[in-house]
Amino acid sequence: MNSLHKSLKSKRLILIAVAFLLLNTSVLGHADTSIEFQLALEAYEKGDYKAAYTMFKPLAEQGDHDAQFCLGVMHANGYGVPKDYIQAHMWLNLAGMGGDKKTEELRDFVEKHMTPFDISASQKLAREWMKEHAK
Repeated sequence: MNSLHKSLKSKRLILIAVAFLLLNTSVLGHADTSIEFQLALEAYEKGDYKAAYTMFKPLAEQGDHDAQFCLGVMHANGYGVPKDYIQAHMWLNLAGMGGDKKTEELRDFVEKHMTPFDISASQKLAREWMKEHAK
C-alpha cells in the first residue's frame, strides 16, 4: 500500500471516528428527540444507512438540527449516499446554527478536505436552503 493510499485511509478512519464520537455526544443524549428521529437513529446504528437517510431527510428539511447533523455525517462518510463534502458541509453548516460547538468542529474538519470553490458552493447551497425554508 503506497503512502498516499495509507494517508487517505487514515483520514477517512479519523473522520468516521470523529463523526461517531460527535453523533453519540451531540444527538444520543437528547431525550426530547421525536419518535421519527429515534427510528432513523436505530436504522443508522444497524447500518441501514439508506433507510436512515430516508427518515432523517424530512426531519432535516423541517429544520431539525440533529437530523441535519446526521445527514452531514452521512454525506461526509458516504453512508447511504455518495460521499459528498459539499453536501456534508452544507448540512453541518445548517446544523451548526443550533449553536452546538461539536457540530461546528466537525464542519470545520470536513472543510479541511475541501477546495475554496467547494466551500463557496456549500455556503451558497446553505443560503439557498435557508431562503426556501424561512419561517
